[in-house]
Amino acid sequence: MSGWLQRIPWETWRPRLLDCLRAGETRVTLTELAARAGLPKSTAHRLVSVLVDYEFLQMGGSGLL
Repeated sequence: MSGWLQRIPWETWRPRLLDCLRAGETRVTLTELAARAGLPKSTAHRLVSVLVDYEFLQMGGSGLL
């Protein structure tokens, strides 16, 4: 995990992204997720990468699962 992310508590940013996913939703694009969370796309990408590493999300051909 990169250094900047180690300084930010997990509880602070994880819910911000995961809470933006809608119940029953099977796919969402990074752009949609970033917009819902109110984050720049580049920031959302870095955070989503960590969530994928920890298997909270999966990358699919047409979006996040």
